[in-house]
Amino acid sequence: MNNFEVRKRSLLSGTAWNLLGLVVPLFVAVLAIPWLMSLLGLERFGFLALVWAVVGYASVLDLGIGKTLIRLVSRQLAVGDRVGAMSLATTAVQLLVCVGLALGLVLLPVAELAFLHADGALSLPRDEARGALWLVAMLMPQVLLNTAQVSVMSAWQDFKVLNLLRAVLSTFTYLAPLGLALLGVTDLRWIVGSLFLVRLVSVIAFSVLCWRRYRWFPRPGRWSRPMVASLLSVGRWMFIANLAGPLMTYLDRFIVGLQLPLRDVAIYAAPSEIPNRLLMVPYALLATLFPRVAALDRDRAALQQVLGQSVRWLCGLVTPMVLIGVAFAVPGMSAWLGAVNGPQAAMVLQVLLAGLWLTAISMGPITVVQAAGDLRNLALFYLAQLPILLGLLWVMTDHLGILGAALAVAMRQLIDTAGMLWLAVRQVGRPPGHWARFALGLIGSAGVLTLAAGARTWLEGFGVAGIGLAAWAAIAWWLWIDGDERKRIRGWTKSLNRESVSPPTAG
Repeated sequence: MNNFEVRKRSLLSGTAWNLLGLVVPLFVAVLAIPWLMSLLGLERFGFLALVWAVVGYASVLDLGIGKTLIRLVSRQLAVGDRVGAMSLATTAVQLLVCVGLALGLVLLPVAELAFLHADGALSLPRDEARGALWLVAMLMPQVLLNTAQVSVMSAWQDFKVLNLLRAVLSTFTYLAPLGLALLGVTDLRWIVGSLFLVRLVSVIAFSVLCWRRYRWFPRPGRWSRPMVASLLSVGRWMFIANLAGPLMTYLDRFIVGLQLPLRDVAIYAAPSEIPNRLLMVPYALLATLFPRVAALDRDRAALQQVLGQSVRWLCGLVTPMVLIGVAFAVPGMSAWLGAVNGPQAAMVLQVLLAGLWLTAISMGPITVVQAAGDLRNLALFYLAQLPILLGLLWVMTDHLGILGAALAVAMRQLIDTAGMLWLAVRQVGRPPGHWARFALGLIGSAGVLTLAAGARTWLEGFGVAGIGLAAWAAIAWWLWIDGDERKRIRGWTKSLNRESVSPPTAG
Protein backbone atom coordinates (compact mmCIF):
# COMPACT_ATOMS: atom_id res chain seq x y z
CA MET A 1 0.00 0.00 0.00
CA ASN A 2 2.34 2.72 -1.22
CA ASN A 3 -0.32 5.05 -2.61
CA PHE A 4 -1.36 7.96 -0.41
CA GLU A 5 -5.02 7.65 -1.36
CA VAL A 6 -5.11 4.03 -0.26
CA ARG A 7 -4.05 5.03 3.25
CA LYS A 8 -6.45 7.97 3.52
CA ARG A 9 -8.94 7.32 6.33
CA SER A 10 -12.11 9.00 7.43
CA LEU A 11 -11.82 11.78 9.98
CA LEU A 12 -13.92 9.79 12.45
CA SER A 13 -11.78 6.66 12.09
CA GLY A 14 -8.51 8.57 12.49
CA THR A 15 -9.84 10.39 15.53
CA ALA A 16 -10.99 7.14 17.13
CA TRP A 17 -7.56 5.52 16.72
CA ASN A 18 -5.77 8.63 17.98
CA LEU A 19 -8.08 8.59 20.98
CA LEU A 20 -7.24 4.95 21.69
CA GLY A 21 -3.53 5.75 21.62
CA LEU A 22 -4.07 8.35 24.34
CA VAL A 23 -6.83 6.74 26.44
CA VAL A 24 -5.01 3.50 27.24
CA PRO A 25 -1.99 5.22 28.85
CA LEU A 26 -4.39 7.47 30.79
CA PHE A 27 -6.08 4.51 32.48
CA VAL A 28 -2.71 2.99 33.28
CA ALA A 29 -1.55 6.32 34.74
CA VAL A 30 -4.65 6.59 36.94
CA LEU A 31 -3.88 3.17 38.42
CA ALA A 32 -0.11 3.57 38.63
CA ILE A 33 0.34 7.08 40.07
CA PRO A 34 -1.11 6.43 43.57
CA TRP A 35 1.06 3.30 43.89
CA LEU A 36 4.14 5.17 42.72
CA MET A 37 3.50 7.99 45.19
CA SER A 38 3.19 5.45 48.00
CA LEU A 39 6.14 3.25 47.02
CA LEU A 40 8.61 5.95 46.00
CA GLY A 41 7.60 8.58 48.53
CA LEU A 42 6.46 12.10 47.70
CA GLU A 43 9.99 13.45 47.14
CA ARG A 44 11.05 10.79 44.63
CA PHE A 45 7.67 10.83 42.91
CA GLY A 46 7.92 14.63 42.63
CA PHE A 47 11.31 14.20 40.94
CA LEU A 48 9.86 11.55 38.60
CA ALA A 49 6.99 13.91 37.73
CA LEU A 50 9.55 16.54 36.73
CA VAL A 51 11.37 13.95 34.58
CA TRP A 52 8.09 13.12 32.80
CA ALA A 53 7.60 16.86 32.21
CA VAL A 54 11.13 17.27 30.78
CA VAL A 55 10.70 14.28 28.44
CA GLY A 56 7.25 15.49 27.37
CA TYR A 57 8.52 18.98 26.68
CA ALA A 58 11.60 17.72 24.81
CA SER A 59 9.37 16.23 22.12
CA VAL A 60 8.37 19.74 21.04
CA LEU A 61 11.86 21.29 21.20
CA ASP A 62 12.35 20.24 17.60
CA LEU A 63 12.86 23.59 15.80
CA GLY A 64 9.31 23.18 14.53
CA ILE A 65 10.48 20.33 12.31
CA GLY A 66 7.95 17.76 13.59
CA LYS A 67 4.79 19.59 12.52
CA THR A 68 6.51 21.11 9.49
CA LEU A 69 7.38 17.56 8.42
CA ILE A 70 3.71 16.52 8.65
CA ARG A 71 2.69 19.61 6.69
CA LEU A 72 5.21 19.21 3.85
CA VAL A 73 5.02 15.42 3.57
CA SER A 74 1.19 15.56 3.50
CA ARG A 75 1.32 17.95 0.56
CA GLN A 76 3.89 15.88 -1.32
CA LEU A 77 1.94 12.67 -0.81
CA ALA A 78 -1.24 14.44 -1.92
CA VAL A 79 0.37 15.17 -5.31
CA GLY A 80 1.91 11.69 -5.58
CA ASP A 81 5.57 12.57 -4.84
CA ARG A 82 6.36 9.67 -2.53
CA VAL A 83 10.13 9.71 -3.20
CA GLY A 84 10.37 13.39 -2.33
CA ALA A 85 8.30 12.85 0.81
CA MET A 86 10.55 10.07 2.09
CA SER A 87 13.73 12.01 1.26
CA LEU A 88 12.36 14.93 3.24
CA ALA A 89 11.65 12.57 6.17
CA THR A 90 15.24 11.26 6.11
CA THR A 91 16.65 14.78 6.20
CA ALA A 92 14.30 15.67 9.08
CA VAL A 93 15.42 12.65 11.12
CA GLN A 94 19.08 13.68 10.90
CA LEU A 95 18.25 17.23 11.92
CA LEU A 96 16.18 16.06 14.88
CA VAL A 97 18.84 13.66 16.18
CA CYS A 98 21.32 16.54 16.17
CA VAL A 99 18.80 18.70 18.03
CA GLY A 100 18.35 15.89 20.58
CA LEU A 101 22.09 15.63 21.18
CA ALA A 102 22.27 19.41 21.69
CA LEU A 103 19.37 19.29 24.16
CA GLY A 104 21.10 16.58 26.16
CA LEU A 105 24.31 18.62 26.35
CA VAL A 106 22.42 21.73 27.44
CA LEU A 107 20.43 19.86 30.10
CA LEU A 108 23.48 18.81 32.13
CA PRO A 109 24.89 22.27 33.07
CA VAL A 110 21.35 23.56 33.66
CA ALA A 111 20.78 20.66 36.06
CA GLU A 112 24.02 21.43 37.89
CA LEU A 113 22.92 25.04 38.39
CA ALA A 114 19.59 23.77 39.75
CA PHE A 115 21.47 21.52 42.21
CA LEU A 116 23.50 24.50 43.46
CA HIS A 117 20.33 26.55 43.90
CA ALA A 118 18.57 23.75 45.80
CA ASP A 119 21.57 22.57 47.79
CA GLY A 120 19.96 23.10 51.17
CA ALA A 121 16.46 22.04 50.15
CA LEU A 122 17.27 18.91 48.12
CA SER A 123 15.94 15.96 50.09
CA LEU A 124 17.39 13.32 47.74
CA PRO A 125 20.92 11.92 47.62
CA ARG A 126 22.90 14.15 45.23
CA ASP A 127 24.57 11.21 43.41
CA GLU A 128 21.20 9.57 42.82
CA ALA A 129 19.61 12.74 41.41
CA ARG A 130 22.68 13.54 39.28
CA GLY A 131 22.82 10.03 37.81
CA ALA A 132 19.12 10.16 36.96
CA LEU A 133 19.57 13.47 35.14
CA TRP A 134 22.46 12.04 33.09
CA LEU A 135 20.05 9.36 31.89
CA VAL A 136 17.44 12.02 31.08
CA ALA A 137 20.05 13.80 28.94
CA MET A 138 20.72 10.53 27.07
CA LEU A 139 16.98 10.22 26.40
CA MET A 140 16.82 13.40 24.33
CA PRO A 141 18.04 12.06 20.94
CA GLN A 142 15.67 9.09 21.21
CA VAL A 143 12.71 11.37 22.00
CA LEU A 144 13.39 13.56 18.95
CA LEU A 145 13.93 10.56 16.65
CA ASN A 146 10.61 9.16 17.83
CA THR A 147 8.98 12.52 17.03
CA ALA A 148 10.12 12.24 13.40
CA GLN A 149 8.83 8.68 13.08
CA VAL A 150 5.40 9.63 14.46
CA SER A 151 5.27 12.65 12.13
CA VAL A 152 5.89 10.45 9.08
CA MET A 153 3.13 8.03 10.06
CA SER A 154 0.77 10.93 10.77
CA ALA A 155 1.44 12.39 7.32
CA TRP A 156 0.52 9.01 5.82
CA GLN A 157 -2.63 9.13 8.00
CA ASP A 158 -1.75 5.61 9.16
CA PHE A 159 -3.45 6.24 12.50
CA LYS A 160 -4.57 2.70 13.34
CA VAL A 161 -1.14 1.06 13.41
CA LEU A 162 0.53 4.19 14.81
CA ASN A 163 -1.75 4.36 17.82
CA LEU A 164 -1.90 0.65 18.55
CA LEU A 165 1.87 0.67 18.90
CA ARG A 166 1.93 3.99 20.76
CA ALA A 167 -0.73 2.78 23.22
CA VAL A 168 1.31 -0.30 24.11
CA LEU A 169 4.63 1.53 24.47
CA SER A 170 3.24 4.57 26.31
CA THR A 171 1.77 2.42 29.06
CA PHE A 172 5.28 1.29 29.98
CA THR A 173 6.19 4.89 30.82
CA TYR A 174 4.19 4.16 33.99
CA LEU A 175 4.40 0.37 34.22
CA ALA A 176 8.21 0.16 34.06
CA PRO A 177 8.81 2.47 37.07
CA LEU A 178 5.92 0.82 38.90
CA GLY A 179 7.34 -2.66 38.30
CA LEU A 180 10.69 -1.63 39.76
CA ALA A 181 9.02 0.07 42.72
CA LEU A 182 6.97 -3.07 43.44
CA LEU A 183 10.24 -5.02 43.51
CA GLY A 184 11.58 -2.60 46.12
CA VAL A 185 13.80 -0.57 43.75
CA THR A 186 13.38 3.13 44.54
CA ASP A 187 16.73 4.48 43.31
CA LEU A 188 15.91 7.12 40.69
CA ARG A 189 18.80 6.00 38.50
CA TRP A 190 17.08 2.65 37.97
CA ILE A 191 13.64 4.28 37.63
CA VAL A 192 14.80 6.70 34.93
CA GLY A 193 16.88 3.92 33.36
CA SER A 194 13.67 1.98 32.82
CA LEU A 195 12.27 4.97 30.90
CA PHE A 196 15.42 5.00 28.78
CA LEU A 197 14.90 1.34 27.83
CA VAL A 198 11.21 1.92 27.06
CA ARG A 199 12.09 4.77 24.70
CA LEU A 200 14.83 2.68 23.03
CA VAL A 201 12.34 -0.13 22.36
CA SER A 202 9.92 2.47 20.98
CA VAL A 203 12.48 3.77 18.48
CA ILE A 204 13.30 0.23 17.30
CA ALA A 205 9.64 -0.74 16.99
CA PHE A 206 8.73 2.37 14.98
CA SER A 207 11.77 1.87 12.74
CA VAL A 208 10.67 -1.67 11.90
CA LEU A 209 7.11 -0.51 11.29
CA CYS A 210 8.14 2.35 8.97
CA TRP A 211 10.30 -0.03 6.94
CA ARG A 212 7.59 -2.68 6.59
CA ARG A 213 4.83 -0.24 5.61
CA TYR A 214 6.64 2.48 3.62
CA ARG A 215 10.05 0.96 2.83
CA TRP A 216 11.55 3.88 4.74
CA PHE A 217 14.24 3.55 7.38
CA PRO A 218 15.69 6.55 9.27
CA ARG A 219 19.34 5.85 8.42
CA PRO A 220 22.11 8.43 7.98
CA GLY A 221 22.61 9.80 4.49
CA ARG A 222 23.56 12.89 2.53
CA TRP A 223 21.82 16.04 3.64
CA SER A 224 19.75 17.81 1.03
CA ARG A 225 20.33 21.53 1.39
CA PRO A 226 17.04 22.52 -0.31
CA MET A 227 15.13 20.19 2.01
CA VAL A 228 16.94 21.50 5.09
CA ALA A 229 16.11 25.03 3.95
CA SER A 230 12.44 24.15 3.42
CA LEU A 231 12.17 22.50 6.83
CA LEU A 232 13.84 25.38 8.66
CA SER A 233 12.27 28.22 6.67
CA VAL A 234 8.77 26.95 7.40
CA GLY A 235 9.74 25.67 10.82
CA ARG A 236 11.52 28.62 12.43
CA TRP A 237 8.32 30.34 13.55
CA MET A 238 6.66 27.02 14.29
CA PHE A 239 9.67 26.19 16.45
CA ILE A 240 9.15 29.34 18.51
CA ALA A 241 5.45 28.54 18.81
CA ASN A 242 6.20 24.93 19.75
CA LEU A 243 8.85 26.10 22.21
CA ALA A 244 6.72 28.69 23.99
CA GLY A 245 3.37 26.89 23.88
CA PRO A 246 4.34 23.65 25.62
CA LEU A 247 6.72 25.55 27.91
CA MET A 248 3.65 27.32 29.29
CA THR A 249 2.03 23.90 29.75
CA TYR A 250 4.86 22.64 31.98
CA LEU A 251 6.13 25.91 33.48
CA ASP A 252 3.73 25.72 36.44
CA ARG A 253 5.33 22.49 37.71
CA PHE A 254 8.82 23.92 37.53
CA ILE A 255 7.81 27.11 39.36
CA VAL A 256 6.05 25.04 42.03
CA GLY A 257 9.22 22.93 42.28
CA LEU A 258 11.38 26.04 42.73
CA GLN A 259 9.18 27.77 45.31
CA LEU A 260 7.62 24.89 47.23
CA PRO A 261 8.81 21.54 48.68
CA LEU A 262 8.82 18.44 46.44
CA ARG A 263 5.86 17.18 48.49
CA ASP A 264 3.76 20.03 47.06
CA VAL A 265 5.04 19.22 43.56
CA ALA A 266 3.64 15.71 43.98
CA ILE A 267 0.26 16.97 45.25
CA TYR A 268 0.10 19.45 42.35
CA ALA A 269 1.34 17.00 39.67
CA ALA A 270 -1.24 14.31 40.42
CA PRO A 271 -4.38 16.40 39.66
CA SER A 272 -2.64 18.29 36.86
CA GLU A 273 -2.13 14.99 35.02
CA ILE A 274 -5.93 14.66 34.64
CA PRO A 275 -6.62 17.79 32.54
CA ASN A 276 -3.41 17.18 30.60
CA ARG A 277 -4.62 13.69 29.76
CA LEU A 278 -8.19 14.84 29.02
CA LEU A 279 -6.69 16.99 26.29
CA MET A 280 -6.27 13.66 24.48
CA VAL A 281 -9.83 13.98 23.15
CA PRO A 282 -9.34 17.26 21.25
CA TYR A 283 -5.77 16.24 20.39
CA ALA A 284 -7.09 13.02 18.83
CA LEU A 285 -9.32 15.04 16.51
CA LEU A 286 -6.71 17.68 15.74
CA ALA A 287 -3.94 15.14 15.04
CA THR A 288 -6.23 13.68 12.37
CA LEU A 289 -7.28 17.11 11.13
CA PHE A 290 -3.84 18.73 10.81
CA PRO A 291 -2.54 16.85 7.72
CA ARG A 292 -5.88 17.42 6.00
CA VAL A 293 -5.96 21.12 6.76
CA ALA A 294 -2.34 21.38 5.59
CA ALA A 295 -3.33 19.84 2.26
CA LEU A 296 -6.05 22.53 1.81
CA ASP A 297 -3.27 25.14 1.55
CA ARG A 298 -4.93 28.48 0.69
CA ASP A 299 -8.57 27.43 0.22
CA ARG A 300 -10.05 30.16 2.45
CA ALA A 301 -13.67 28.97 2.22
CA ALA A 302 -12.73 25.44 3.30
CA LEU A 303 -10.50 26.77 6.09
CA GLN A 304 -13.31 29.02 7.37
CA GLN A 305 -15.62 26.02 7.49
CA VAL A 306 -13.03 23.95 9.37
CA LEU A 307 -12.42 26.81 11.82
CA GLY A 308 -16.08 27.20 12.70
CA GLN A 309 -16.72 23.49 13.06
CA SER A 310 -13.59 22.90 15.16
CA VAL A 311 -14.52 25.62 17.68
CA ARG A 312 -18.12 24.47 18.08
CA TRP A 313 -17.50 20.75 18.10
CA LEU A 314 -14.44 20.82 20.35
CA CYS A 315 -16.29 22.96 22.89
CA GLY A 316 -19.26 20.60 22.77
CA LEU A 317 -16.98 17.58 23.11
CA VAL A 318 -14.93 18.83 26.07
CA THR A 319 -17.71 20.47 28.13
CA PRO A 320 -19.26 17.22 29.49
CA MET A 321 -15.83 15.84 30.44
CA VAL A 322 -14.96 19.03 32.31
CA LEU A 323 -18.38 19.04 33.98
CA ILE A 324 -17.98 15.49 35.28
CA GLY A 325 -14.44 16.20 36.47
CA VAL A 326 -15.48 19.34 38.35
CA ALA A 327 -18.50 17.61 39.94
CA PHE A 328 -16.49 14.65 41.25
CA ALA A 329 -13.23 16.46 42.02
CA VAL A 330 -13.57 16.54 45.82
CA PRO A 331 -14.75 12.96 46.45
CA GLY A 332 -12.54 11.62 43.65
CA MET A 333 -9.31 13.27 44.81
CA SER A 334 -10.03 12.31 48.44
CA ALA A 335 -10.43 8.67 47.39
CA TRP A 336 -7.36 8.79 45.14
CA LEU A 337 -4.88 10.75 47.27
CA GLY A 338 -6.34 10.39 50.75
CA ALA A 339 -8.36 12.61 53.07
CA VAL A 340 -5.34 14.79 53.93
CA ASN A 341 -4.15 15.69 50.42
CA GLY A 342 -7.39 15.12 48.51
CA PRO A 343 -9.31 18.39 49.21
CA GLN A 344 -6.31 20.56 48.34
CA ALA A 345 -5.70 18.59 45.14
CA ALA A 346 -9.41 18.85 44.28
CA MET A 347 -9.34 22.66 44.25
CA VAL A 348 -6.32 22.56 41.97
CA LEU A 349 -8.10 20.09 39.68
CA GLN A 350 -11.26 22.21 39.41
CA VAL A 351 -9.31 25.32 38.44
CA LEU A 352 -7.16 23.44 35.91
CA LEU A 353 -10.28 21.84 34.39
CA ALA A 354 -11.74 25.32 33.87
CA GLY A 355 -8.52 26.19 32.08
CA LEU A 356 -8.84 23.02 29.98
CA TRP A 357 -12.31 24.12 28.91
CA LEU A 358 -10.89 27.43 27.68
CA THR A 359 -8.00 25.67 25.97
CA ALA A 360 -10.36 23.40 24.02
CA ILE A 361 -12.00 26.46 22.46
CA SER A 362 -8.60 27.70 21.22
CA MET A 363 -7.26 24.40 19.85
CA GLY A 364 -9.16 24.47 16.56
CA PRO A 365 -7.99 28.02 15.75
CA ILE A 366 -4.39 27.08 16.64
CA THR A 367 -4.50 24.13 14.22
CA VAL A 368 -5.94 26.25 11.42
CA VAL A 369 -3.33 28.99 11.97
CA GLN A 370 -0.45 26.48 12.03
CA ALA A 371 -1.64 24.62 8.94
CA ALA A 372 -2.57 27.77 7.01
CA GLY A 373 0.72 29.51 7.69
CA ASP A 374 0.30 32.54 9.99
CA LEU A 375 3.13 31.20 12.15
CA ARG A 376 4.95 34.47 12.80
CA ASN A 377 2.04 36.10 14.60
CA LEU A 378 1.26 32.87 16.44
CA ALA A 379 4.84 32.65 17.72
CA LEU A 380 4.96 36.32 18.72
CA PHE A 381 1.69 35.96 20.62
CA TYR A 382 3.07 32.98 22.55
CA LEU A 383 6.24 34.91 23.36
CA ALA A 384 4.16 37.80 24.68
CA GLN A 385 2.30 35.42 26.99
CA LEU A 386 5.44 33.90 28.53
CA PRO A 387 6.41 36.82 30.82
CA ILE A 388 2.77 37.27 31.80
CA LEU A 389 2.48 33.63 32.87
CA LEU A 390 5.86 33.66 34.59
CA GLY A 391 4.94 36.74 36.61
CA LEU A 392 1.51 35.38 37.52
CA LEU A 393 2.96 32.01 38.55
CA TRP A 394 5.75 33.47 40.65
CA VAL A 395 3.53 35.89 42.57
CA MET A 396 0.44 33.70 42.96
CA THR A 397 2.39 30.56 43.90
CA ASP A 398 4.28 32.56 46.52
CA HIS A 399 1.03 33.88 48.06
CA LEU A 400 -1.46 31.03 47.49
CA GLY A 401 0.70 27.91 47.04
CA ILE A 402 -0.36 25.28 44.51
CA LEU A 403 -3.87 26.78 44.20
CA GLY A 404 -2.27 30.05 43.13
CA ALA A 405 -0.27 28.23 40.47
CA ALA A 406 -3.47 26.69 39.08
CA LEU A 407 -5.23 30.09 39.04
CA ALA A 408 -2.30 31.65 37.18
CA VAL A 409 -2.48 28.91 34.53
CA ALA A 410 -6.23 29.42 34.05
CA MET A 411 -5.84 33.19 33.71
CA ARG A 412 -3.20 32.73 31.02
CA GLN A 413 -5.43 30.26 29.17
CA LEU A 414 -8.23 32.85 29.06
CA ILE A 415 -5.84 35.33 27.41
CA ASP A 416 -4.63 32.63 25.02
CA THR A 417 -8.14 31.64 23.90
CA ALA A 418 -9.19 35.20 23.08
CA GLY A 419 -5.98 35.85 21.16
CA MET A 420 -6.09 32.59 19.18
CA LEU A 421 -9.67 33.22 18.04
CA TRP A 422 -8.64 36.69 16.83
CA LEU A 423 -5.55 35.35 15.02
CA ALA A 424 -7.51 32.61 13.25
CA VAL A 425 -10.24 34.97 12.04
CA ARG A 426 -7.55 37.40 10.89
CA GLN A 427 -5.82 34.60 8.96
CA VAL A 428 -8.72 32.88 7.15
CA GLY A 429 -11.74 35.13 7.73
CA ARG A 430 -14.87 34.90 9.87
CA PRO A 431 -16.37 31.40 9.78
CA PRO A 432 -20.04 30.96 8.86
CA GLY A 433 -22.55 30.52 11.68
CA HIS A 434 -24.53 32.33 14.37
CA TRP A 435 -21.76 33.16 16.85
CA ALA A 436 -23.96 35.17 19.23
CA ARG A 437 -25.76 31.89 20.00
CA PHE A 438 -22.42 30.17 20.58
CA ALA A 439 -21.39 32.91 23.05
CA LEU A 440 -24.73 32.55 24.87
CA GLY A 441 -24.07 28.82 25.18
CA LEU A 442 -20.63 29.53 26.63
CA ILE A 443 -22.13 31.75 29.33
CA GLY A 444 -24.70 29.10 30.21
CA SER A 445 -22.07 26.36 30.34
CA ALA A 446 -19.83 28.48 32.57
CA GLY A 447 -22.74 28.86 35.00
CA VAL A 448 -23.33 25.09 35.04
CA LEU A 449 -19.62 24.42 35.74
CA THR A 450 -19.63 26.93 38.59
CA LEU A 451 -22.58 25.18 40.24
CA ALA A 452 -20.93 21.76 39.77
CA ALA A 453 -17.84 22.96 41.67
CA GLY A 454 -19.91 23.03 44.88
CA ALA A 455 -20.36 19.23 45.04
CA ARG A 456 -18.60 17.72 48.07
CA THR A 457 -19.84 14.11 48.15
CA TRP A 458 -20.40 11.36 45.61
CA LEU A 459 -24.18 11.81 45.90
CA GLU A 460 -23.96 15.55 45.30
CA GLY A 461 -21.62 14.89 42.39
CA PHE A 462 -24.08 12.55 40.70
CA GLY A 463 -26.88 15.06 41.20
CA VAL A 464 -25.14 18.09 39.74
CA ALA A 465 -23.53 16.02 36.98
CA GLY A 466 -26.95 14.72 35.86
CA ILE A 467 -28.50 18.18 35.82
CA GLY A 468 -25.45 19.66 34.16
CA LEU A 469 -25.32 17.04 31.41
CA ALA A 470 -28.99 17.67 30.60
CA ALA A 471 -28.28 21.41 30.37
CA TRP A 472 -25.20 20.74 28.20
CA ALA A 473 -27.22 18.57 25.79
CA ALA A 474 -29.80 21.33 25.36
CA ILE A 475 -27.11 24.00 24.86
CA ALA A 476 -25.18 21.88 22.35
CA TRP A 477 -28.27 20.96 20.33
CA TRP A 478 -29.89 24.39 20.11
CA LEU A 479 -26.94 26.77 20.31
CA TRP A 480 -23.78 24.99 19.10
CA ILE A 481 -25.06 22.71 16.33
CA ASP A 482 -26.38 24.57 13.29
CA GLY A 483 -29.54 23.75 11.37
CA ASP A 484 -27.87 21.73 8.61
CA GLU A 485 -25.97 19.63 11.13
CA ARG A 486 -29.17 18.93 13.09
CA LYS A 487 -30.84 17.76 9.88
CA ARG A 488 -27.94 15.41 9.14
CA ILE A 489 -28.01 14.01 12.68
CA ARG A 490 -31.77 13.41 12.41
CA GLY A 491 -31.20 11.70 9.06
CA TRP A 492 -28.53 9.42 10.55
CA THR A 493 -30.84 8.59 13.46
CA LYS A 494 -33.76 7.73 11.16
CA SER A 495 -31.48 5.61 9.00
CA LEU A 496 -30.25 3.65 12.04
CA ASN A 497 -33.83 3.18 13.27
CA ARG A 498 -34.96 1.84 9.87
CA GLU A 499 -32.06 -0.61 9.82
CA SER A 500 -32.84 -1.79 13.36
CA VAL A 501 -36.52 -2.56 12.62
CA SER A 502 -36.19 -3.93 9.08
CA PRO A 503 -36.88 -7.68 8.79
CA PRO A 504 -34.00 -9.98 7.92
CA THR A 505 -33.64 -10.86 4.25
CA ALA A 506 -33.88 -14.42 3.08
CA GLY A 507 -30.55 -16.09 2.74
